[in-house]
Amino acid sequence: MIMGSFYIPKEDELRPESQEEDSHFVCQEKKSFGVADGVGGWIKKGIDSGEYSRQLMNNSLNALNQETRGHVDPTMVLEEAYFKTKSQGSSTASIIALDDDDHCLHVANVGD
Repeated sequence: MIMGSFYIPKEDELRPESQEEDSHFVCQEKKSFGVADGVGGWIKKGIDSGEYSRQLMNNSLNALNQETRGHVDPTMVLEEAYFKTKSQGSSTASIIALDDDDHCLHVANVGD
């Protein structure tokens, strides 16, 4: 499977306090990818939820790369990433993995 991503950061000159809250990763070797959509409302409390979503996706990729079994369990990856994420904030998140053995797409999703 060939995967890629394209990301265009938003620019809002009317709201300079607005920060980018989203993050993602692509892992060709494990045929997996993840997306996090940070909750922008945290900015009202001075919290950068973008830091949370970036840390969550970085921890997800690290957990994924440490996976030694033949297949990826997106739920376990997301759970491990959640417990290792120390930044304040919150996010919706999805981890998706293609399993070559059973030819199924496995998904973990938290949030809307």
